[in-house]
Amino acid sequence: MSKKVIIRAQNLCKTYNSGSEQHHAIRNVDLDIYEGEFTVIMGNSGSGKSTLLYLLSGLDQITAGEVYFRDQRIDAYSESQMSDFRTRRIGYIYQSINLVPDLSIKENIALPGYIAGNKKKDIQSRAAELMNAMDIDGQRNRLLPNFRRTAAASCDCTGFDQFTGYHFCG
Repeated sequence: MSKKVIIRAQNLCKTYNSGSEQHHAIRNVDLDIYEGEFTVIMGNSGSGKSTLLYLLSGLDQITAGEVYFRDQRIDAYSESQMSDFRTRRIGYIYQSINLVPDLSIKENIALPGYIAGNKKKDIQSRAAELMNAMDIDGQRNRLLPNFRRTAAASCDCTGFDQFTGYHFCG
């Protein structure tokens, strides 16, 4: 049985302009990320890893190329469609801390599912599944100020930016 591609990038480019200078953060990247697998992106500081994750998850606009999520081209989405996509389909764990300090780890993981209007049973199940996958299941009620909340409780795919490296989990 062949694995399904959950995210596909074709000839992906991101260029930043600074006056008359151009900085090519991402050049002609072709990438397939498969459902159920972890994909790790490695490179030196400043090599474009975070930029690539931003582009793949719809957090930044591409300069050229195409990005697909489950065979739907997302780089052509309207702002409203992209907002819905980011709320319901993909999660992102940032480099910086983005927690609600009074919530436990499990509550922080589950929060985006509640915001998206998902069923409580589904949210709780997904949060427990993710905590188990990250080997933090025993800490579900613990308050950890450096744990990075994810929208994964309500999505199909999660990007981890320097959580323990650069990862996409489909």
